[in-house]
Amino acid sequence: MGRDVLGEIDGVKTQVSELIANPVNSKYLAPSKDLTLLGDSQINGAGPTPWRTAIVPMISARNYRNLAIGGQTSTHIAGRFGAIAPLLTVAGNSIPASGPVSITACRVLKTDGTLDNVFTPITNQGSNTLYGSLAGVLGTWSRASGDGSYTFTRAVAGTAVGCPEGTPFKAIWADYDFNTLVIGLGRNNISDVPTVKRDIEACSAAQRSIEKRQIILTVTNGGSITPGVPTNEGVGTTTGNNVVALELWAESRFTGPGFEVVNVRKLLMQHGDGSADDNADIAAGTVPRSLRIDVVHYSAAAHLLIAEHIASIINKKGW
Repeated sequence: MGRDVLGEIDGVKTQVSELIANPVNSKYLAPSKDLTLLGDSQINGAGPTPWRTAIVPMISARNYRNLAIGGQTSTHIAGRFGAIAPLLTVAGNSIPASGPVSITACRVLKTDGTLDNVFTPITNQGSNTLYGSLAGVLGTWSRASGDGSYTFTRAVAGTAVGCPEGTPFKAIWADYDFNTLVIGLGRNNISDVPTVKRDIEACSAAQRSIEKRQIILTVTNGGSITPGVPTNEGVGTTTGNNVVALELWAESRFTGPGFEVVNVRKLLMQHGDGSADDNADIAAGTVPRSLRIDVVHYSAAAHLLIAEHIASIINKKGW
């Protein structure tokens, strides 16, 4: 449901035409060195300078397209990137000739085949607008900061267009999907492992070049940072087990020369400060609390460790 078959056919035609015209330097052959970052606050950063900023002087100059927004689930992120299609219903089932139209419903297909009736990729964090195509009409999906209502406004006036209930919205981000991708999804819906897997797969598949360049960051568990208080997210708990399940899946799924999986939990577990609390966290299979500012967000030292690790991958591979 929600698959834009005609759009996919047009996309293939465009790719073939562009490859014929530029057989050596085509953007469809290999991703650019510019980085597109997809994720939540574990990428966008909360508190200290995030790794995405710390990495800048460690690698060659390039553009950074940060699409990470805190508090969002993997489905929010995939929907914003255009990797999955939110299904919109507008007032009167029609896009008017000009001006905004109210969005009365936004749904998304779930992994069990049912529809989530309260989904929207635009939340109360990050940008309140999303550009894309609805029923073949280019325009902007907007969220009102006051009452949280949603509208769609076409970019160019024209004739009214029918928009049946549950029409797919396709987000458009210029050439961001031709960049090297850094994908880190799932901490905010870690309880739903099948959906996180579906959304990571979708974001990975959205890279439009034939060659792939993707760094997949696994999400982490944590817990208390209060001295002497044990973690409640260790391996053996539901959250800890789900984190490990996603790690194992990612490490077996994304193999080959175009993919690198960074197991952030295991990376940071190597850098405890030797204290009793850190040692207890590591024994429980969580990120040590000296490298966290709360349950899941990283300290400045942790961000630096992640930045150095990702930079080493990019530099070694020449990405």
